[in-house]
Amino acid sequence: MVVTSGPFLGDTGGNNAESFPPDLFRKAERRVDILLAIHQPDLRLAIDLLLREEPGLNVVGVARESKTLLALLRVVRPGMLLLDWVLSGHPLTDVLAKILEWPDRPKIIVLGTIDDDREAILAAGADAFVVKGEAPQQLLTEIHQLVTSAGSSEKDKGG
Repeated sequence: MVVTSGPFLGDTGGNNAESFPPDLFRKAERRVDILLAIHQPDLRLAIDLLLREEPGLNVVGVARESKTLLALLRVVRPGMLLLDWVLSGHPLTDVLAKILEWPDRPKIIVLGTIDDDREAILAAGADAFVVKGEAPQQLLTEIHQLVTSAGSSEKDKGG
C-alpha cells in the first residue's frame, strides 16, 4: 500500500491523476538509508509507511527526541535525516549546528508546521524544508532531489 494522502501528510482531494511516479527511486544506483526524527507518532508512522514503499529508500531508525538523535545518528550513519522542527529536547538549531560539523553528515530535510519558517531553517543549514501538511509527493520530490544532487557531487569528486 502506498500512502498518497491523509491528515498528516496532506490531502490531494482524491485526485490521483497526477500520482507520483512509483519508480522514482528505482533508478538510484544505491540505497538511501534514512533516519526519522519525528515526535508525533501518527506523522512518524505515516512517513515511515510512505518511505518503506519506495524502492531504494530504507528507514534505518527513529529518534523521538533530540537528546537521543545525535547518538543514533552516529550509530546508524544514515545518508539522510528527516527532522521534525518541533522535536522535543535540546534546541534544534544547536543540534543542527553539531550535525553540520561532521565531515560525512547526512542530508537533512526539516519538516515544519508553517512555511514562514523555511528561510530561517535553510539558513540554519538544512538542505531542504517541507511543510508537514503538504502532499506526500512533495516530501518524495525533495528526497529525490537531494539524492540526485548527492550522486552528482560524488561523481564530480570522482566517486
